[in-house]
Amino acid sequence: MRNYCDHVIKKLIGDAGWKELDARWNQILAEDEFIPLDEL
Repeated sequence: MRNYCDHVIKKLIGDAGWKELDARWNQILAEDEFIPLDEL
């Protein structure tokens, strides 16, 4: 049971991390000019 709980907690933390990264990425795209790496 403990392994299952650990897995669920890690998944929830991981999902929250991705949501935070998505929010930061959307803010960067909205406020800054995005230059693809192959155009640098």
